[in-house]
Amino acid sequence: MSGGVDSSTAAYILKSAGHEVVGLSMQMYDNLANADTTYGGCCTIDDLADARRVAWKLDIPHFTLNLEQNFHEKVITPFVQSYLSGLTPSPCVLCNTHVKFDLFHEKARAIGAEKIATGHYARITRDDGGRFELRKALHLAKDQSYFLFELTQEQLSGALFPLGEMTKPQVRDVAEEAGLVVARKKESYEICFVPQKDSYAAIVEREADLAPGDGAGEIVDVDGNVVGTHDGYYHFTIGQRRGLDIGGTAERMYVVDVNPFTKRVVVGEASDLERDELTAERVHWIGDPPSGPIEIQARVRSRSADVAATVTPLPDGRATVQFAQKLRAVAPGQAVVFYDGDLCLSPQDKKRLSYARDRRNDYGENAKSSRKNIPRAKAFANRSERHGQNQAVRGVVVAETDEQTVRAEITAVTPKRRWWKKIADTPLGEYLANRRSRHK
Repeated sequence: MSGGVDSSTAAYILKSAGHEVVGLSMQMYDNLANADTTYGGCCTIDDLADARRVAWKLDIPHFTLNLEQNFHEKVITPFVQSYLSGLTPSPCVLCNTHVKFDLFHEKARAIGAEKIATGHYARITRDDGGRFELRKALHLAKDQSYFLFELTQEQLSGALFPLGEMTKPQVRDVAEEAGLVVARKKESYEICFVPQKDSYAAIVEREADLAPGDGAGEIVDVDGNVVGTHDGYYHFTIGQRRGLDIGGTAERMYVVDVNPFTKRVVVGEASDLERDELTAERVHWIGDPPSGPIEIQARVRSRSADVAATVTPLPDGRATVQFAQKLRAVAPGQAVVFYDGDLCLSPQDKKRLSYARDRRNDYGENAKSSRKNIPRAKAFANRSERHGQNQAVRGVVVAETDEQTVRAEITAVTPKRRWWKKIADTPLGEYLANRRSRHK
């Protein structure tokens, strides 16, 4: 329960259907340390208070889980690393994959929950063979299947999306009829951990401990001519137009490449952004992977339209995607998600543009050896040393750990029995003890 109308209405629908519902909220960053800061997304102090008020109205237990450390390791750190690597991250995808449907799911199971339900606009179905399928929401304007593409069969089997067949106006009407205080609450669109007064670049600078000028460099055109300078390459993403203080050009200029090794930002005209092919890495198929090329619809951004494309699987979990038309601002680091109608076939993460050669080879033999001098390597080496002891004590899994190791370590750190002992004398423990007695 994030404190918004969607998750609150989902809880109301399930409670009305006769389910035994427990409301769990996630505290994912330190609100008290920044009490004078206004954040643009969910999970603020006010949001958690709204979640408690809704739980009281629905007469269900409500508890807040402190997931700050996990959120930092699994979302904020990769977010920062991506920008320092010249990529455009998708923090909401990371949060869903590694926090909401992983650690949070484990905590819910540990207290006896059979499933977790969220306010996502998406649907889960099963095919003739019993395998779970992820589908778009009926309200396509609110569809969030793009952010859920990494969910596994196990995660889909334990999830419920009560709002998948509803429109946003219907959800608000249901919430209003139920008397929920959040029925007309404003939606959040920004990144939850980025304060409204700052940009994401301020988060990068703070987390990476960057000194002024660490990321400064040249702005060049596609022919390599210097047309300006910038204060930090991590301020820019593919397709960006704001913040380019270059002037004197007849056409509007856009960012077409960001190079962390040379700290150069490449700009060009709108036509320079157009691509009809990309290579995707870390391919994940929700169903069975194809044996050869297949025709699909692909989406390269969460709010962009689906485009007809041909996907050709490659070795090592990669694939090429050939689009039927040229697309603008295909950004490395984002995801391209495959659909067959409303059925989500597979996601591809960490996509890179097929027209670009390896950056380390583009800029000379010394580029690879100079990698230790770029801000990312220096800053995160320092922070790893600073926080190493805390990580060992808390059992935190570093961002580079693969999914299986993540789950294994989390299970080892928080086994059900040990977790049960910790909550035995708390209101949640008493509630669950009564629940078990009733079932017996």
